[in-house]
Amino acid sequence: MGSTESQMRYVARVPATKLGYVFIETLKEHLNTEGYKIVTRFTGKRVTGFGGHTRKGDADSIRIYIEPRKEILNVR
Repeated sequence: MGSTESQMRYVARVPATKLGYVFIETLKEHLNTEGYKIVTRFTGKRVTGFGGHTRKGDADSIRIYIEPRKEILNVR
């Protein structure tokens, strides 16, 4: 695992629906963006030819992670 991946914290898994995307946008609005950012990863059936990644269109759900910005990591 890289140093960035080890700093990411799992928050939640939401459905890949309109309501799920609204939840993610609302979370982004209320997050302290000077110190943290939201990272999303898609989960669901994988299509052959895309390795271990799920495409957005094939996703059943979205995992949400919060990651500290690099400037914050360098201060600590």
